[in-house]
Amino acid sequence: MYELNKFNIIQPNSKSSSIDINELDIIIVPLLAFNSKGYRLGQGGGFYDRALADFSNLKIGLCNINQKDNNWQYEKHDIKLDIIITEENSFFFNDC
Repeated sequence: MYELNKFNIIQPNSKSSSIDINELDIIIVPLLAFNSKGYRLGQGGGFYDRALADFSNLKIGLCNINQKDNNWQYEKHDIKLDIIITEENSFFFNDC
């Protein structure tokens, strides 16, 4: 039912049933860094940006405050998160 992907992360295997992402109310998104505008820096594969392109519900990032970094530029295709929660603060974006 589950398998390890190329990043050694457990994921559903191809025989698992899929869901429509828009049936979800909230998605918690991993990140390497975030900036003061609510954009996240990921692994560089664009998976979450593609998956969330048409997702209009709540997008939350969880991370450490030390991951806040404004020294990189987000790109046109990058998806802005609604909330980023750290151990010190919660940052709200997109009028949520």
